[in-house]
Amino acid sequence: MMRLLTRAMLAMCLGVVVSFNAAQAQTRPKVTTLGPDFPKAALFVGNSFFYYNNGMPWHLSFMERAADAANKAAYRNTMVTIGGSGLDWHDMDNLLRPGGIGAYSFDEQNVVVFNKPGRQFEAVVMMDCSQCPIHPQLKDAFVAFAKKDSEIVRAHDMRPVLFMSWAYADKPDGRAE
Repeated sequence: MMRLLTRAMLAMCLGVVVSFNAAQAQTRPKVTTLGPDFPKAALFVGNSFFYYNNGMPWHLSFMERAADAANKAAYRNTMVTIGGSGLDWHDMDNLLRPGGIGAYSFDEQNVVVFNKPGRQFEAVVMMDCSQCPIHPQLKDAFVAFAKKDSEIVRAHDMRPVLFMSWAYADKPDGRAE
């Protein structure tokens, strides 16, 4: 059950989209694996939606490690967040520079582990502010930075992933008044 839950969360983070009607109608999922190249090390770049409640990357790491205990050391998720930020607040080139973020991490005993130099992450999960992609004054910045940052991520031989946050309870359509 834990392995299934982990794969479902990974699929969500990787942007796997299944229509609501198709998901209701099928009894067995069409996709049962993310394949051999699903990312084991990811950088989450965004805002408070990623860091509240101990942080989404922390929870994802625990689920991945529980689902694949034999390879638990291979799973590592790191977050770079600024409260209320949009993609345009983050300097993706600097975040992915060699020897920077991800050069070391800590194991379960809080011992520093120096990660292999080179590509520190396999995927970069990026989230804009919750209203930015649809806000009349901010949506152009979202489009420009989603494209620019995705190109930077690919240039570092990593997979870009865009994450859409959920709507606020009092504004289910996501629009600011």
